[in-house]
Amino acid sequence: MITHNVKSSNISTIGYDAIRRTLRVTFKGGVSYDYSKVSKELYTKFLGAESIGKFLAQNIKGKFEYKKVVIKKKLLKGQIHFLKISHTNRFGASPVESEDTITVPIEE
Repeated sequence: MITHNVKSSNISTIGYDAIRRTLRVTFKGGVSYDYSKVSKELYTKFLGAESIGKFLAQNIKGKFEYKKVVIKKKLLKGQIHFLKISHTNRFGASPVESEDTITVPIEE
């Protein structure tokens, strides 16, 4: 996923994964949300919006299923643990937790 810094009082970066059609919004406090089934056209409009925060509120929030993404710090040498906590805001599903650990090569 490629992310872009944006000019906004609350949002620091937005990114898009075209294969998964996932939009990631990262707020200045460090919290990120992944929005599912977002078209590339909507992402492009979001990037070019005059007000990033207003565009998010009017066109994305409440219209797409989302997951809050929490990235934990390094656990073991060479491993990074990611904890994704899924919350849905409009489709009524219960929160679901999923965890993934990936190994990152570290030169010594």
